Amino acid sequence: MSDKLPVQQVALREGRSADRVALIVNELTEESRAALIDRYAHAVIATPLDSLCRALVTEMLDAAAGQGGRPARSAPLEPQIYTLESF
Repeated sequence: MSDKLPVQQVALREGRSADRVALIVNELTEESRAALIDRYAHAVIATPLDSLCRALVTEMLDAAAGQGGRPARSAPLEPQIYTLESF
């Protein structure tokens, strides 16, 4: 498995036991999910890409329809936070 893990996770696994690391990573992948399950990562903060893409496409369509002169409606995107208990 270590050949698929990011370098930082490999270094943590080799250098410290899981109970001595408080690692928070971005994006939920197979590797970050494995780190959560193995207790090397305490949390994963994922970007809500579906919401982000929908908002961007809406803004582009509004701009193309001539409604782009108004200020952008940038609503904050809620991050998706995963912990071991999420699985």
